[in-house]
Amino acid sequence: AGVRDYRAGDALRRVHVRASARVGRPLVKQFDPARERDVLIVLDIQTLEGPAWQTAFEEDRAEELCVAVGSLAARLLADGASVGLAVAAHSASVRPIAYLAPSEAAGQLGRILDTLARLSPFPSATFERLAGGLGRVLRPGATVLVVTGRDETPLLPSLRRLGSVGFQPSVLRLGPAPRGRDGTTPSSAAGRRRRVPVSGLRLEGGWRTPERLVVT
Repeated sequence: AGVRDYRAGDALRRVHVRASARVGRPLVKQFDPARERDVLIVLDIQTLEGPAWQTAFEEDRAEELCVAVGSLAARLLADGASVGLAVAAHSASVRPIAYLAPSEAAGQLGRILDTLARLSPFPSATFERLAGGLGRVLRPGATVLVVTGRDETPLLPSLRRLGSVGFQPSVLRLGPAPRGRDGTTPSSAAGRRRRVPVSGLRLEGGWRTPERLVVT
């Protein structure tokens, strides 16, 4: 579709050699938006309901979430997407937010897996704070894919705000769907009212011996 200035993280195979030589600076090929996409996987590391500052957590669910996110990242990168990661948790750094900008460069999967391996298992900030900062670092139109292991309802207002400014948010919920007071799962009509697509996620075989990741 054209060319643009080179940015850190762009794959070298996308450099447009002749155009770069003509203008004297590196330019990369810019493909049609239908073929090019940025996907930021946002991991909701909180495994228990309640305030984000609590230090209790479900160890198996936290491990399962990290394995699921690693699997999603590998598949998206293999499909040609530019993939990043954001988590409100410490990861061998004093910064409260672990963030990797979307990239398709060689080694991006290794960086994502390394970040997941170093994560603390409980939040360092609220999900609202994490989501509120994404609009300042993401390119317009990016897909924001939230992976959570709890009831997604408290996350939806922040995601709707991201959708209102041009991003494409959706949720993958690991584990069973939350049930209402009457014991039933939310109806499809209620899901449509959310304006944020929500799908189920199942890690077959468990996190220790995973077999496949299924989106339902």
